[in-house]
Amino acid sequence: MKALLGAISYCHEKGIVHRDLKPGNVMLEEDLDGSKMKLIDFGTAKTYDKSGKKKLTELMGTPYFLAPETIAGNYGEKVDVWAVGVMTY
Repeated sequence: MKALLGAISYCHEKGIVHRDLKPGNVMLEEDLDGSKMKLIDFGTAKTYDKSGKKKLTELMGTPYFLAPETIAGNYGEKVDVWAVGVMTY
């Protein structure tokens, strides 16, 4: 989860929200030191206004991992954090 949160943090620093985080979009690659995590499927990803003045409105993502703000049609990057919380639970 730490690696996943690091990847999401990196995306958010670049102004990108993934919008479809789920276990199927997290790939693990074995290597000599253990494993590496890769975040995939950026087909629904979108840039967002980091100032928070303009929110995203499109209903995107997998239903079980959607944040309430997504359904309401007024959201930002925190929907990714919600999805990570659902996966952690």
